[in-house]
Amino acid sequence: MIIQDRDSLAFNDKTFVQGHRILIAYATQSGNAKAIAQRIYAVNQDCCDIYDVASIKIELIQEYERVVFVVSTYGNGEPPLTAETFYAELCQSSLDLHAIKFAVLALGDKQYLKFCGFGNSLSHQLIRLGAIPRVPLTEVNRNDAITIEHWWSKLHETFELNYEINEDWEVATLMDKVEEKGAIKFILYIKPLQFASAKILKIKDSRNASNLIEVNIVSSELDPFTSVIIEDNQTERFGSSFWRQLSASQPGDKWHVQIC
Repeated sequence: MIIQDRDSLAFNDKTFVQGHRILIAYATQSGNAKAIAQRIYAVNQDCCDIYDVASIKIELIQEYERVVFVVSTYGNGEPPLTAETFYAELCQSSLDLHAIKFAVLALGDKQYLKFCGFGNSLSHQLIRLGAIPRVPLTEVNRNDAITIEHWWSKLHETFELNYEINEDWEVATLMDKVEEKGAIKFILYIKPLQFASAKILKIKDSRNASNLIEVNIVSSELDPFTSVIIEDNQTERFGSSFWRQLSASQPGDKWHVQIC
C-alpha cells in the first residue's frame, strides 16, 4: 500500500472540522517515527490525517480534539532537525489546547543520557498549554516492537483507532548472539514454542514490516531456546539497514518471528 501523507500540503484553516478526525503528527530524523506513523495511518485512513510536523503550523493542533504524536529524539535530547521550528513555536505559544486529548510515542536509545528527551519535552509543552495526555507518554528504546504494540493497543482502547494485528507472528527475545565473519548466530526464546518438526524461522524487519528473511533453524533441542544463523547475504535485497539492526541487537531485544 502506498501512503500519501501531507508533507507538502499547505494548511488551510477551513479544511478540517474539529473533533471529526484524528491528527497523526510525526517528527523524524532517520525515518523511524514516520514509518510507525504511517503504519497507524494505513489502517485508520477513514478517520485520521497524517503530517510531518516540519510541514505544519502549531495552530493546526487546534483543529482536532485528538492528536497522536510519534517523535524521535536527536542529539542531546533535542528535536529532530526538521522539527526545530515547530517545537520553538510551541514553546513560545499561548495556544489554548484544553479541548485537546493527546498521546505521545517517544523514540530513543538508552545509551544516550537524555533518553527520549524530545518526546518528554513535547509532552510537557502540550500539558502546559492545557492539552490532556489521554495515553501516558510511552518511551521506546531502539524501536522495541513490543513497547510500540502495547502503546498502539492503548490508542485502540482510548481513541478507538484500529489496531494492526499480526496473529501469525510470535515474539522472540534475543538471549545471546555470536558474531562470525559474514554471519551471526542468534539464540532466541520463543513462547509458546510448539514446533518440534519446524525447520524454518521467518524474521521480520522491525522498521519495515514488509521486509522479512527466512532462516534455517539450527537447533531447538534446548527448548524453549532456538538457534538460527543469519548470513549477511540473506539481507542484501533490503539494503544494509536490516543487517545493521541484526548486528546491533542486544540480549533482551524483541523480534517478530513466524514458525514454519
